[in-house]
Amino acid sequence: MRDARSYVIQAVARQVRRWPDLNPHGMGGIESALADVRDRRAARALYQETVRRWLTLECLLNARLKRGLREMEPGMQAVLLVGACQVFFMDHLPDHAVVSEAVQWAKERIRPGAGKLVNAVLHRMIDLRGELPDSLALAAPDTNTTGRTSEHGQPVIDLMMQSSGDPLVPRSDGSILRLTDPTVLPTDRLERLAAVCSCPDWLLHRWQSTGSSRREVAEHALHGLVHAPVIVRCDTSNGSGNDVRPHQLPGFGVWSGASGSLGTTLDSTGGTMWVQDPSSWKAVAEGTAGLEVEPGDLVVDLCAGTGTKTRQLAARFPGARVLAVEVQEERIDQLHLMAEAMEGGDRCEVRTADDLDGFEGQARVVLADVPCSNTGVLARRIEARYRIDETSLRSLVGLQRQILVNAIRLLAPGGTLVYSTCSLESEENGRQARHIGGLHRLEVARECQTRPHGLPGDCPTAYCDGAYYAVLR
Repeated sequence: MRDARSYVIQAVARQVRRWPDLNPHGMGGIESALADVRDRRAARALYQETVRRWLTLECLLNARLKRGLREMEPGMQAVLLVGACQVFFMDHLPDHAVVSEAVQWAKERIRPGAGKLVNAVLHRMIDLRGELPDSLALAAPDTNTTGRTSEHGQPVIDLMMQSSGDPLVPRSDGSILRLTDPTVLPTDRLERLAAVCSCPDWLLHRWQSTGSSRREVAEHALHGLVHAPVIVRCDTSNGSGNDVRPHQLPGFGVWSGASGSLGTTLDSTGGTMWVQDPSSWKAVAEGTAGLEVEPGDLVVDLCAGTGTKTRQLAARFPGARVLAVEVQEERIDQLHLMAEAMEGGDRCEVRTADDLDGFEGQARVVLADVPCSNTGVLARRIEARYRIDETSLRSLVGLQRQILVNAIRLLAPGGTLVYSTCSLESEENGRQARHIGGLHRLEVARECQTRPHGLPGDCPTAYCDGAYYAVLR
């Protein structure tokens, strides 16, 4: 475990240098660095929880530091963040082992005297943590496989809504810590919620100012603490093996097997099972409902990414030609492999975004699943909450408009544009769809905003990302 912790501290130190533009692939190279699969699993869990709770940890550490955490060198910030994460959020690790290994790392990697500060600060964190009161200790997540929604997350939202000045810190499993010192958290209700949910306070203020209720804001913030499950699109009515539990929505399941065996299982299904959240699935399934496409007609996935919706479009329109377009060169090979493996792959063509000559005015359907702020998937994209701000949001809106202009150029007369995001922000969703529709004489025929679902402690079979789609004709 020592090697795993050391690897995580170094990975977090690299992210400290990038803050707030964290690299979503911050654990790259872990397979070569850690040979033992158990060490890799432990390292990923510790790294992800540290990133997920970064602002919470920073708030608690700053309350016991003489100078701000960000004023310290990257290595010191990293060892304190990782150590505090283990103290507050990873109960299975003994406090003495956490402190001892953090102190040793600081002595070896920073300087001999650094261990003294690390030792003192982490012991202050242990004192601040206190105990988990029985009245706030929630049951383990429901393990039923019937697709019913567990209510274990409900006390979390109720307690956070009722709390006026209690120093409560929610955890991903649905339990809540009551800190020993109420003065360490902000006194303002919204800023305190932001701190304990590790969500930028400006984002919570934005959600509140744009019409979300106080409870909805709390739900969005708490949702970002959930460990997002791997959800697969599959037929669970006929059984999908012991490693897939039925989701509460028909046609989906939650992967419960080892992460390393997921790829093998997907390959063995011959393309009938793939990873996709129900909210993401809606853009194609509902957005193209009622559309008729003739054999040989062109259907375009303009921002294909890893090809999830390309696969869905090919299944939705058997006989149609499917064009998968991607701007990132490194994903082109992945899309080719996906097309070769999927059913109907012989009808799929892969192109880069700058190689679309001859396709203008040809597409019956264009799907534009555009880059966005990811505020609907903060539980799944744990670093996204730190990267986004008002400036980057405006930049994304501009990029989305350019992509939509390119999408409209591909449409055949009478064609349909499906626009989708995984955002909760109106500028990226309804306002964007109406803006582009007004400029190009397209009507928003249908739209749907799906709110993220699932609170800390809820059963994974109830989880859904947040997403939006609009149909323009």
